Amino acid sequence: MVVWPENKGPLAGRCPECKVGKLVLWYGDMIYRVYKCVNCGMIFDRRGLVDVVKINEVKKIVDRVFEELGLESVDLRAFMIVVNKVCIDELKGRVPRLRRDDFAKWGYVVEGSRVRRK
Repeated sequence: MVVWPENKGPLAGRCPECKVGKLVLWYGDMIYRVYKCVNCGMIFDRRGLVDVVKINEVKKIVDRVFEELGLESVDLRAFMIVVNKVCIDELKGRVPRLRRDDFAKWGYVVEGSRVRRK
C-alpha cells in the first residue's frame, strides 16, 4: 500500500470533471488505485484525459530526434520513448499510435526492432 503526500503523486492526466486540473496518484496498491484532481479535489478510480499530438507535428520531432542521434539505425522502442518524452516536454501531449506505414511515408524503414532511413 502506497499513500502519496497531498498532490505530490505521479501525474495521471487531466481531470475529466473540471478539464483543467491535473490528476495525481493519491493511493495505490496491487489491485486498486485512487486518483485525485489537484484543482477541484474530485477523486477518481481511473486515469484522466490525455492530450494527443497531431501526426504532422510528430513527423517533425521524429526527424529531429533521428538527426540528433546521428546513427544509421536505432532501436525502435528506445527511439519511441525519446520521441514521446520530447512531445510531452515541447508540445504538452503524447504521441498517437504510429504504424509502420506512417514511418514508410516519412522515409523510414522499420525492420524488426530497428528503424533506419531509406
